[in-house]
Amino acid sequence: MKQKMKLLGLSVLSASLLFVSCAQDGFDEESFESSVTNTQMTSPNAEDVKTASSADGSQWIVSWPLVKGASSFQCTVTNVTDPVNPVILFTDSIIDGCTLTFPREDDSNYVLDIRTLGNKSVGNTDAEEATKKSFTSFLPTWKEIPAETDISTWLAHNPIPADITDEVCIDLVPGANYTMTSSLDFGTHRVTLRSTTPTQPASIKIVGDASFIIDEGFTMKNLNIDASGSASHMIVGNKTPAEVNVEGGYYRVENPIYIKNVKINGLQKRFIHDGNVKYCFKTVIIDDCIIEHTPTEKIQFIRMESGFVNDLTIRNSTIWNAGEVSQDYIVQYQNAGRSTRAGYISNSITVSNCTFYNMAKTEKFGNYDGFKGQECSYFTLTNSILMNTGGKQIIQRFSGNGKPKPENAKFSNNTLFNYDMDIIEENYPTESQVLGDPQFTNPTEGDFHISGPAAAAGIGDPRWL
Repeated sequence: MKQKMKLLGLSVLSASLLFVSCAQDGFDEESFESSVTNTQMTSPNAEDVKTASSADGSQWIVSWPLVKGASSFQCTVTNVTDPVNPVILFTDSIIDGCTLTFPREDDSNYVLDIRTLGNKSVGNTDAEEATKKSFTSFLPTWKEIPAETDISTWLAHNPIPADITDEVCIDLVPGANYTMTSSLDFGTHRVTLRSTTPTQPASIKIVGDASFIIDEGFTMKNLNIDASGSASHMIVGNKTPAEVNVEGGYYRVENPIYIKNVKINGLQKRFIHDGNVKYCFKTVIIDDCIIEHTPTEKIQFIRMESGFVNDLTIRNSTIWNAGEVSQDYIVQYQNAGRSTRAGYISNSITVSNCTFYNMAKTEKFGNYDGFKGQECSYFTLTNSILMNTGGKQIIQRFSGNGKPKPENAKFSNNTLFNYDMDIIEENYPTESQVLGDPQFTNPTEGDFHISGPAAAAGIGDPRWL
């Protein structure tokens, strides 16, 4: 089969790629000069090419030893996570140095082709062949659960060893089907549950009284979840938290709750709940997800009874209500929690490039009194569509019913539209408001493709553009 290969142009990457010269590697301008003359170069050995991530995990740093008699190195980097459709990040770039830095994505496989170019001024010629160096940003797998398995039963028979302190990655077979018939209590383990192939999510059918019980960071990636048979909240704080990181009476969970490329259907209860324990989840990120909420009673999408989420980010996602009852809040922290009370400097609510439909239609987006009017609180709502969502005071309630300082808030390039009521935001001006009905194709069936001004402005969940 002939493979198709995408080329991501250098113009796209120019702002984020950084080619580091030899002088910046600790070499001086004469480092490539040597007594080697009239020689054909060889490319660096693959085992001598070293890869590392930057401190924040956003960049790859690739380095190799100096080859005497060389003038430079010719490099091509390809993302081969999808082997049928590899993506060339850049090709045949001439690197006058021994270090290369470029953007790093999670759960991705890469190949570097590096060829030594000879110093022609002293008669040296280029290496005949490039060296291939494969490397990955995938966390190592602890176990893979076989397809057509009840995850709850499998983990009961194969518990995570208590002495494992690193993140535990549990893989599901790409494209396979699973059930989950009872709660998964991960204790103090930081767990990732994933399919390793983003384009082939594994499917989980949750039935009965089953939740993900956490007392540490938790990640779900590349999954389709049918929650229509579940009568429980999806992610719940452990009732007996480990007392290892307590500040101001809050049990602090430093590692993130990270939900990436997950589609959830038929969620009847809350998506996140603290179990009525005084947790501070430092970071919650919902990214590239589609979540159908189908409440049968007036509840919230995220509710912290006794604690709060310090930094909540929802991006590139669609969240909609297909149930019989409207939520009373999308996000509610039913207490006075905020960053400074749990030992942090600031706290935030951030929504960007999202589509919300029928969520808390006649009610309110948020209720977090601890954040309201505080200098430590930051609110960002950008490039998003909120249709029949959050009543008629969307920005006011998104801000926790307080009025943040201009430097603490950004509300721009959004469509706020409700068929049944006028949106009233006189005291909460927004920038670049995109007016009018986004004209979803078929929202009752979960098709939120848009047209009109919102489409022209390129806002909402990017998958619908």
